[in-house]
Amino acid sequence: MNSYDQGGIHVYFALHIKTESFDSAIKVLNDASIDHKVIE
Repeated sequence: MNSYDQGGIHVYFALHIKTESFDSAIKVLNDASIDHKVIE
């Protein structure tokens, strides 16, 4: 098992979000019940 294997089906991708749009982008993910991880 590698460091990315958490079991189940996962899709990894990155989003580049403008600073002024960050809060609304996180709200969209939360409202859609999409698990996310923020890395600055």
